[in-house]
Amino acid sequence: MNDLVVAGQNRTLAVFTGACVPLLLLAFVILTPRLTAAQTDGIAVREYGRYHSAGSDWIILIVPTGTAARQLITVAKNLHSATPGTKYEFFDATDKELAKYLNYNQHDGARGYDYSDNWVSKHNLANLQTMALDAGECANWCLIKEGDVIAKFEQIKCPLDSRSGDSNELESKYDRFTGKTTIRVTVKIKGNATWGVYFSIGTTFVGEKAKSRPEDLMIMITAVSGDTIEAQDKRLLAIVDNAHLDLGELRFISNERLDALRVSTNYAVTVPYLTVMRLAFAYSIEMRFDGMEFKLGPEYQTKLRDMLQQFPS
Repeated sequence: MNDLVVAGQNRTLAVFTGACVPLLLLAFVILTPRLTAAQTDGIAVREYGRYHSAGSDWIILIVPTGTAARQLITVAKNLHSATPGTKYEFFDATDKELAKYLNYNQHDGARGYDYSDNWVSKHNLANLQTMALDAGECANWCLIKEGDVIAKFEQIKCPLDSRSGDSNELESKYDRFTGKTTIRVTVKIKGNATWGVYFSIGTTFVGEKAKSRPEDLMIMITAVSGDTIEAQDKRLLAIVDNAHLDLGELRFISNERLDALRVSTNYAVTVPYLTVMRLAFAYSIEMRFDGMEFKLGPEYQTKLRDMLQQFPS
């Protein structure tokens, strides 16, 4: 059977029958997945251009006008099987507006690069990309048209999959370049495998082992969501063994993009060492931050006491 091979930007998929292949095309064949006529469902597919955006590689492909959805699904499925980390856009026409669209994406949407939304919307048949189908699930690879899922493929592995909602983690990390160790205890207080809010207490000290007891430790609340979370009420209030405790106002520390779908937003406040001791040995702890109420259970307190034992008396 003849193989259909993507021959490069703005070049059609070429049919090779054993004849000598030019070196330029041969180099591209080595780097590009080979698609049979069955894999493309008998339609001609050609590459128009490539760009990199938000950590992902995208390829724009041109398919014939009138390509049926089932044909597009076959092509998308086999492209995804051959290149599982690459995202694709399928268009049924070329025009100066498509050139502008590619240029826009190649320059990360910089000012001065624009294109016709109407033209792109009309001729974009679908995109093969990741999409969170439900806030309680990891994203799936999907073939999507204007937000509607045409076909759904496998679910991606979420970076937070290994952290269950009830986990209480004692983390210790030594940075050999700064000569400092960061130690903290973290628990997810709200959320699921993809999204969540985390509570942690920790500190950083010089060396691999603490030489003295710190005067203060840091309490941090981290929100993982689709965008930066702006807390309205930043005071962290607690009821510890039926006594009211104001732990202070948390300040915004940073936000970090975890992947194409999620951002980690961090708020923190420092509290005295003796306050953390009080939390570690309390009978009951309830807290409230930005209207969200939660409890710190005995499993978290056990890990917190383990952390405090890392410091000299």
